[in-house]
Amino acid sequence: MFRYIYIRSFKAVAQIKIRAWILSNCNFILQIKRERSFMVKLISFQIDAAVTMNRELLKKTLNANLNSLKARSRPLGGYLSQLSAEDYWDRLIDAKETGYTLRIERGGSVKSVNSGYNPFKEAQKHLDEDLKARVSNDLSTIHYFGAGLGYHLKLMIESLGDRAKIVLYEKEPDWLILTFSIHDFSKEIDSGGLTVFLDGICGAPPEVSRSANDLLWAHPVLWVVYEKFYNKLMKSIILSDPAPTLSVLNIIIYPYSAYLNLANAVSQSLKDMGYSVSRCANTSADIRQSIFADGPDMLFSISFSARIARFADDMKIPYVCWELDKIMNEAYVPDTLSPYTHVFTTFLDDTGRFEKAGAEACYLPAAPDILLDDNYKLSSEELKNYSCDVSFIGSPLIATNNDYLNLIDTIQRATASGEAELLKAGQSLIGALNRAIERQKKFSGVNVYKLPELLDQELESGSVPSLFSFSKQSLCNIIAKQCCGYQRLYYLEKLSPVNVSVYGNEDWINVKQDHLLYKGTAEFDREAAKIFQASKINLDITRI
Repeated sequence: MFRYIYIRSFKAVAQIKIRAWILSNCNFILQIKRERSFMVKLISFQIDAAVTMNRELLKKTLNANLNSLKARSRPLGGYLSQLSAEDYWDRLIDAKETGYTLRIERGGSVKSVNSGYNPFKEAQKHLDEDLKARVSNDLSTIHYFGAGLGYHLKLMIESLGDRAKIVLYEKEPDWLILTFSIHDFSKEIDSGGLTVFLDGICGAPPEVSRSANDLLWAHPVLWVVYEKFYNKLMKSIILSDPAPTLSVLNIIIYPYSAYLNLANAVSQSLKDMGYSVSRCANTSADIRQSIFADGPDMLFSISFSARIARFADDMKIPYVCWELDKIMNEAYVPDTLSPYTHVFTTFLDDTGRFEKAGAEACYLPAAPDILLDDNYKLSSEELKNYSCDVSFIGSPLIATNNDYLNLIDTIQRATASGEAELLKAGQSLIGALNRAIERQKKFSGVNVYKLPELLDQELESGSVPSLFSFSKQSLCNIIAKQCCGYQRLYYLEKLSPVNVSVYGNEDWINVKQDHLLYKGTAEFDREAAKIFQASKINLDITRI
């Protein structure tokens, strides 16, 4: 099977800095746009000369790449040669330090493809963080989805040399024109080290022998913009079959009803691709019977379900999960997962946890449905209500949703009317749990998770009687909520005296931090996006 890797999307800090630079230079940018649009007057000779020189270099680089492409793939090279490169170059923006960037505008929203400061440094950081740890000595092929502006591709080729061949998959010719104008890949194209596939021009994707050492790579922004194109290639990636027949894809909504809108968007995308999709709700009296009766080729869920994973294992079919929340559950118990389980997680550190549990895992930054997201337009009244310097959406986990407190309550009720030995055993277990949690607090501030080993030590040193039957992994998953609650409040307290607008359940009323402004609940699929837009900073305090 494949091993998966996807590069990390922009961090909030980087986004804020880029926005600040754009705002500080907006007058200059608008002036240039105005002069280009209406031709009121010529830009200064110095700027005009610099642009001319840059365009000559872009033209020279593009021609070198196209000549190599024509020799390797005449249909693709010929098609790209007929396009007007000048039109594409008009969309490029000079980065502050070096190179170019470009912004995509859709429905009023703007997404930067690369850093506005130094796209090379940004790409190098992605490679350092996400590539080096996954590259094996016997790497054979990298399936590279989305050219972007070619910075990641250029640095990847320079880093790997001739260790692996790269197959570049692209949906739109725009990106190939821009990439081949900025970077010279003629040597790699000539040698066969770089193969290019353009949807609709090259026919079927190139036949490439696959091995367990292959890597998948996707440009973060282009995955979001062209998600349907990449989903179309899923059949040859997930199923490891060039042309499988998919009759039914079951969309499993489990266990969060809050993800219903996202599930609808995924379901519609799959239907648009020609698949037959049926949904099995988690309220079904017999989910297993329903799934087996449909005879699906693949199971899919938003949020992980160990139960669905077991069904897929029994049926010997792929189970694809999109993990959107930082979960601490049975996912990390090794005997619950198999290679039939493919987890796309929005948290980089979770890839190792799922892989250790036996699943195939990849890191995928959240790829929302753009049309759905663009429908969230803030009225002036909403902007006024949601505007704040810092916001946080979530629970303080001091009562509601705290599995640990529920566990303690259950133990106390079970032992209250029991014999002295049972009562003593319950108190001993609760004491061990409390001590482990207190020790974990010292590490929570730096986001280090040592709870499993700390719990082992406390259970052993406290000589907890073996009257209780439980999995240590499951126990950690339950009490992690308590640790997470402490961590959230710890971080929020550190932000004082900066006011923070918090949204969630009424437990926030009982949190004694004067700088926290409780704004009530927020609907995940309707209000959250508006709060993000109106906040200068939104906190993502994920569970350790």
